Amino acid sequence: MLRGAVSDRAVCAVGDVFVMKMYHPRHGDYEMNNHVVEYELNRRIGWEPEAGRGHPDTAPGNTTEARWGHRWTYQLTPRRAGRDHRDRDL
Repeated sequence: MLRGAVSDRAVCAVGDVFVMKMYHPRHGDYEMNNHVVEYELNRRIGWEPEAGRGHPDTAPGNTTEARWGHRWTYQLTPRRAGRDHRDRDL
């Protein structure tokens, strides 16, 4: 599904939006706007995709911020010196 980023601008703070190129056989090519909701430099990032076509909150006249309700969050852990790139903390 994921095809790549629309731009190479770095995410720097909560509130930033990054756009990804996507593909799904049923929907074809599309772009997904992702809103950064958690951010700590080199430690943590979390984002929620913006709801697009078909989401009930995107109906004309609705003032609700439309989100699908999904959140992806990654907690990053620095590698210890001397560890091989294949070693992971699970």
